[in-house]
Amino acid sequence: MVSMPLGILNAVLVNVGCVLVLKVIPIIKFKIRHYQQYVSVFVIFLFSYFSLGLMIMKRYYQEGNHRVPPDFTRDWLLFYGQILTVQMMMSNLLQYIGPVIKVLIRRGCCCCVRKNYKLNKNNNSVFSFERRYGTLITTVFTCFTYGLAIPTLFLTASVVFWIQFFLDKILITYYYKE
Repeated sequence: MVSMPLGILNAVLVNVGCVLVLKVIPIIKFKIRHYQQYVSVFVIFLFSYFSLGLMIMKRYYQEGNHRVPPDFTRDWLLFYGQILTVQMMMSNLLQYIGPVIKVLIRRGCCCCVRKNYKLNKNNNSVFSFERRYGTLITTVFTCFTYGLAIPTLFLTASVVFWIQFFLDKILITYYYKE
């Protein structure tokens, strides 16, 4: 299955790009902080959404075709359906790996609480919505663009949204600054 590694590779590249965008945008001086947040969300959305389209076009042109790709043939749906599903799940959930690991290490790697555990959130970062909001918008756009041809995208998107909801609740409670 060639499509699974392509979906994972695209998700990793999108997440690296999102981290770079969040590091570069604060260099630009905005008059109001809200403008910086809006630009961050919009750039992350554009980067995430168009990376998938560019990957589709690149693969099609590598096969020797120089016309517009065919619309939703059976082979197209089988190949890109897996890529879209894997990319949607990975790009939305990769951003939680670091904070979740830190919470699990601090609390003792299961539901039991360490005896010397103290809730000290002062050293952690502030909850940043730019990356999450950008990936949520990308997921919604991808789901509505390809969802009628690939109905499992709606189910995948709903599962991803529920996982993100619960992870955000846990991380806001136990990880991020107040």
